[in-house]
Amino acid sequence: MKSYRIHLIRHGSLDKIHSGKYIGKKTDVALSSEGISELKLLKDKFYYPEADLIFTSPMLRCVQTAHTLYPDRNYLVVDELSECDFGIFEGKSYEELKKDPEFIAWAKEGMKDAPKDGESGAEFAQRCYTGFAKVAEYAMKAGITDVAIITHGGVITSILSSLAFPKREFYEYNVNNCCGFTVTTTPQLWMSGSVIEIYSRIPLKHDDSEID
Repeated sequence: MKSYRIHLIRHGSLDKIHSGKYIGKKTDVALSSEGISELKLLKDKFYYPEADLIFTSPMLRCVQTAHTLYPDRNYLVVDELSECDFGIFEGKSYEELKKDPEFIAWAKEGMKDAPKDGESGAEFAQRCYTGFAKVAEYAMKAGITDVAIITHGGVITSILSSLAFPKREFYEYNVNNCCGFTVTTTPQLWMSGSVIEIYSRIPLKHDDSEID
């Protein structure tokens, strides 16, 4: 039975003016020039897995990352792979929000409830699952055994924390910009419970060992 490899890669870095802010689905910003340079440097120094087809979030930062890492590959946009919709908190930092009663209540509940004009944790998790399922099932139907997904840190964490084995603490799935995980699955594993297995981190050294 065929095994399918799916590479989940977080987009490159944004301009520093966005640092520490809730940059989600409503904020379609480009990579910074430093972010593009970092991607190119990492691509030269380390190994990003080959992929026969690229899937990407529709957000500009992800599309640019796809073009930089895989310039000669076709890509398909999957709307469900967008970052979380932070609603009225979008584009604001903790410092700007820390005295806002709505933000305080939202954070106190673990960000599970939907902020005004945004989406709940459960809605986001379901959307991430739907997006990943579209990719996995497309690959299996087409017999494409090696694909990459260029998406957001929150999306990667959501997918892995709900589907991946071995099970890990939520924070262990956090990834830096330009980094990610390779997972594997088979049609049997997927059909029996949407199971994926952690294979390695991304990028790798050229000897296939993980970066310390």
